[in-house]
Amino acid sequence: MKVVSLTVLFVISSLMPINISNPVHAQTTIANPSFETGDLTGWKIVSGNAFNEKDVTDESSYWDKQTFNQKNFWHIWGGRGDDSKVGVMQSEAFTLGGDGQIDFLTGGDSDADHLSISLVRESDGVELMKETGTGTDTYSKKSWDASAHIGTVVRIKVVDSTTTGHINLDDVNVPATSSLNDHVEPSIYNHDFEYTALTPYEIRGWEIVSGDAFGPESLVHEEEWSEGGEFLHEGRYHLWNFNDGGDDQVGELHSEPFTIDQNGGIDFLIGGGNDEENLYVALVRTSDGKELRK
Repeated sequence: MKVVSLTVLFVISSLMPINISNPVHAQTTIANPSFETGDLTGWKIVSGNAFNEKDVTDESSYWDKQTFNQKNFWHIWGGRGDDSKVGVMQSEAFTLGGDGQIDFLTGGDSDADHLSISLVRESDGVELMKETGTGTDTYSKKSWDASAHIGTVVRIKVVDSTTTGHINLDDVNVPATSSLNDHVEPSIYNHDFEYTALTPYEIRGWEIVSGDAFGPESLVHEEEWSEGGEFLHEGRYHLWNFNDGGDDQVGELHSEPFTIDQNGGIDFLIGGGNDEENLYVALVRTSDGKELRK
């Protein structure tokens, strides 16, 4: 089997999901850590109605135009501000690895006995780490040093057991472990842009190499490019570089490097202008920058 390290190169083109086998790196966090799928994919409602699909929101402000300051677009607003709701929600189980450091954004009412985000041991349900809301819906970052529990199978659990408060959550980050790959279809990270961000390249994802053709405004969930003209994209989000400044801007975007193996099959969705010299997607060999497919 020939194994070659490659990069996907995007040059001023509008494109959509790419599927590639065997990424080089492991998933860096639990499934849907920032709720950027716009729903509770990767999370389980254990009881009650304090957390449900309708509570996953892209609203950026709450009462009197105060800002949430969430990461990217989507986050979970417990009960959508309805304090009468109660319930429990939890992440998938995972083996805590790496350096054991965990961080997340939280907001909502402060009540450690009834409103909490906790790291729970899977074997017996013991809460190893715990945090409550901050007294405001505006998010604050919280960090746990859970290094004493490396190797333990755990979950993130969110609890609202009071009818007089709520708790919010966004951007949960846990160290990468092999156990986190079980739920991930083989692909490069954020291959379909459903995380609604061009993840900083040093973390994982996509790198803006040059120019201004690709930026945050290129990531859209528009259904039509003109009246009656449908994109027919997969999922909720896709990359439409025209949306970030029109056709006048130029630039280049790279995926993270990956290794091709198995049958070498790659597929993707693409649209936009027909100009092979100036508007294209290419498969590039990392060692020398040679374009192998275009």
